[in-house]
Amino acid sequence: MAFELRSAGEPDREAWEKAVEASPHGTIFHSWRWLKTLERHVDMRLYPLLAYQGSQLVALYPFFVHTYGPFRVADSPASDGFMLYLGPVIPGYEQMKQERREHVFLSLQEKVDDFLISELGCKLIRVRTSPSLPDSRPLIWRQYRVKPAYTYRIDLAGGIDRVWEQFDGKLKADIRRSQKMGVTVREGGPADLLEAHDTLYRRFREKGLKKRECREFLADIYREFQPSVKVFVAEYQGKVVGSVVALLHKDILRFWFGTPKSGLKGIYPNNLVQWEGIRWAAANGLRICENMDTGDDVTRAPFKAKFNAGIELWFKADKYASNFYKLGHFFINPDQF
Repeated sequence: MAFELRSAGEPDREAWEKAVEASPHGTIFHSWRWLKTLERHVDMRLYPLLAYQGSQLVALYPFFVHTYGPFRVADSPASDGFMLYLGPVIPGYEQMKQERREHVFLSLQEKVDDFLISELGCKLIRVRTSPSLPDSRPLIWRQYRVKPAYTYRIDLAGGIDRVWEQFDGKLKADIRRSQKMGVTVREGGPADLLEAHDTLYRRFREKGLKKRECREFLADIYREFQPSVKVFVAEYQGKVVGSVVALLHKDILRFWFGTPKSGLKGIYPNNLVQWEGIRWAAANGLRICENMDTGDDVTRAPFKAKFNAGIELWFKADKYASNFYKLGHFFINPDQF
């Protein structure tokens, strides 16, 4: 039986959310509330696509469609949307036999490509799949250019003492030194979230990077998703010297973004603030603490690797409507987000 593809509306919200919650590769970024909140803050139209086989929901696949230069582009996730990954969610994927997995994903991608290119006139499709969706071949078979990406995940199942034992020796010494020097960590609120944003964007400007500021979006996310947005703030001598914003979803705490390293000599507040975030996750019965990453920036790797996290694979995939539109590489950077 062929798939039927349609764009979801408010009456589909419950089915959408159930599919996200049931799937290991459904993330907080896939949630209906997150997507709708983001749509209010970007100049893009959300297409929350649903695929049905008869009456059975087979997959969901959110896209943000917008114009970039001379092209119409479909993004999953939205560029400048403060997300690394999104992509399809296929309920029951892990329980399917391999033949069924390949058939569903490939058929889904064929339907989605036809809708985005033939019906909406998109010239470029960009997909960043979430971790736990391990097979990129259906994208390759549909002529996508696919690149591997890697995020860091700490397994908390063995307990917090085991996590600490696995840390790099210098990291442990730096954490102890920061504590001895009087750095403290507290849970923050919405003002701390916005201050983390402002500090990060000041660093972007110092480096000459042009990034769309997201203060209003972050404020809305904080209001909409309490208590799932956690802000861990490091203070020293009465001043904020580091912070990390984390997202709690299912049994995973994701370090979403944080402030750049401080200039304090011999004190490492970002090491301590992440350690306290990991301790919080373990104390609250979570299974994984993820330090979200792409694997592209070698300068960030040493900081994240010293926590002895494992790496989890996800994929970046791009497809042009035809070879002619590959000239768009001169106008569009597929890796801009």
